Amino acid sequence: MTEIEPYLAQGRIVLKESGVTLKAVQEAVVEPYVADVARTEEVPFPAPPQPLTITPEVEAAIEALPKVFARVQPETRRALTDAENADVYAEREALRTIIDLLKQRDEDLKVLVRTHMDVDAEERNIAVPKAVVDEATGQVIVEATERDIHGHYVLACKGQSERCRIPGVNKEWSREFRAGTTSVDTTVLTEMGKAGEISRAAFLAMTREVRVFDETKALDSAVHNDDVRDDVLKAIRRMTTTGKPGTALFVRNPQK
Repeated sequence: MTEIEPYLAQGRIVLKESGVTLKAVQEAVVEPYVADVARTEEVPFPAPPQPLTITPEVEAAIEALPKVFARVQPETRRALTDAENADVYAEREALRTIIDLLKQRDEDLKVLVRTHMDVDAEERNIAVPKAVVDEATGQVIVEATERDIHGHYVLACKGQSERCRIPGVNKEWSREFRAGTTSVDTTVLTEMGKAGEISRAAFLAMTREVRVFDETKALDSAVHNDDVRDDVLKAIRRMTTTGKPGTALFVRNPQK
């Protein structure tokens, strides 16, 4: 028996699981994400958020909202009274006026916190914005720290968050690792079929009559058709790419 590629072996294991999904197969066979240090340095750091303007309409909505917020909450299935109907309209209009502003401010606050954590990491020599190069040899001594698509550092790793104390409360900002999402380039499947990198049977097993990638058919073929299984796994691996990892920001209780 010839030795198979490690990713094929892992893919075979996943295919045996009950309720297997294409995503699970992709994660088992895909090439791991490798940071490109040169491109990392090209990613700009996020600029400070633009100041938000509270218009007279927004001020009026903020003032009106406490007077009508959740006032109408019927306990039985019934029609609204005229007064309730008017209150519901007033509440909805107030919410619609300020909700976009609130969402934007929430996003801006995340940028402020992430930027604070980025700069703090630099000041503590935990993050390096640009590679340190030996002037004499040109050799990279310290690589630039990886950043996400928004330009923030990725200092957290799976199972280990990056923390920052919030003064005055028993809470911490927690920047937590998020793996890059997988995406599929189906043109690779056609190219592999034409080049003979996968069998004709595997190509037909992964596509519909118009010969476009069919996730359900491909997965079913990999699970039940041993003749095309490895070619299907090979094609899924080649079609799938993993995006940059990132982080998600939360407020947590301090770690013990």
